[in-house]
Amino acid sequence: MIGGLTKTTSSLAVAAVLAAFASHGAMAADLGGNCCSDLEERVAELEATTARKGNRRVSLEVSGHVNEAIVFWDVDSNYDDAFDESNVYIGTHNSSRSRFRFKGSAKIDADWSAGFLMEFGVRANHLGSNTQYNPYNVSGLDIRHEALYLKSNRMGTVWLGWTSSATDGITEICLGCGLGQGPDYSDDMGNLHTGFQAFDLYGGGQGAFVGEGDRREVVRYISPEMRGFVFSAAYGQDDFYDVALRYANEWNGVRVAAGVGYQHDTTGSNAPGTPGFISSSACGTYNTPWVFGGSNASDAECEQLGASISAQHVPSGIYGAVAYGHAWDNLVDNRLGAGFGNEVKAWSFTGGVNRKFSPIGATNIWGMYTYSEDDVGFAAGNENLTVYGVGVDQKIDAAAMTLYFWWKRMEAEYIGFDDGTSDQFVLGSIIRF
Repeated sequence: MIGGLTKTTSSLAVAAVLAAFASHGAMAADLGGNCCSDLEERVAELEATTARKGNRRVSLEVSGHVNEAIVFWDVDSNYDDAFDESNVYIGTHNSSRSRFRFKGSAKIDADWSAGFLMEFGVRANHLGSNTQYNPYNVSGLDIRHEALYLKSNRMGTVWLGWTSSATDGITEICLGCGLGQGPDYSDDMGNLHTGFQAFDLYGGGQGAFVGEGDRREVVRYISPEMRGFVFSAAYGQDDFYDVALRYANEWNGVRVAAGVGYQHDTTGSNAPGTPGFISSSACGTYNTPWVFGGSNASDAECEQLGASISAQHVPSGIYGAVAYGHAWDNLVDNRLGAGFGNEVKAWSFTGGVNRKFSPIGATNIWGMYTYSEDDVGFAAGNENLTVYGVGVDQKIDAAAMTLYFWWKRMEAEYIGFDDGTSDQFVLGSIIRF
């Protein structure tokens, strides 16, 4: 989480003001008997500029970031020339959308503690949802986390509420990576169209890299770290469950991190996302009756496997990461009959060098490549999506700021035919608080 502890009480504010007066004793003596007549007003002024903790038992941390970008994009459609367009959009980039969070924690005894997390996303103009004919998409606020936890140092942590499942982030493990390098092509302007469909849907019905977890209403267990390993498991209603195993360690200046996770989902149309769609399940939108003529949008039996591994040589800053995702829809035969595909597979590779070349902050120079194959619902052939690009981001430590620039190309293919390309040049900045 991005840090930034800001808390105060009235007593601390009073002490600050009194200290200021004490340090200027000679001046106070010259003011006569009413030197402190505006003390309460000054205290109120100090309190208005800070976050206040709710009580003396639960600490409060307020943090977040603002992420805005300018995107020049160009679509060349081979399906429908009416969708050929170049333009410039400005808005909140979905690689890490703007957000603010409140974290609370309280120590019960030497072993036990409790706390909560509330985090809200902010997207004034959601670039990830914009199309050729929709240049402005106000998403406003969305709830990213609303959950509480109970933690034992010896036995682990239990979370309850709307928060990450066990596999959330399992395909995105990357030591040294910056914005734009993740395998999830829905983070970019994947909603631009070839005319047949959005570019990101060529990579699967989810419109995102398969194998990846998400946030939803769950009860989740996270084990204590044991020799670099951490196990987690989550259950969500009607019926969803996933498990994951993560590992991190360092030897002789080389850091290694990895994870693997499995999901099983029969949630159907009750999953998070637009009603009637299974946007957060392995099936994506495959189970909607208007896609393939299925009889019941709530029928779903989907599974996913996701994994990633990364390594970084600390002295040089050189790093690399590989991710793999595999999803399958077990009810395709029930809806369509035998002979239709039921799998989506995806691979992603990224690497670069991330080190401090100048005193202002670390510089990250990177390249990436992602490939997805979706054969769900096809008797022969499949849809393919290829994404590749290069970029650089520069940290400015004094302002907790990162400037970034990258170019990416999306290439869409439908059962052997080139449906078009999308080029995106992204220039943006993120400031953390």
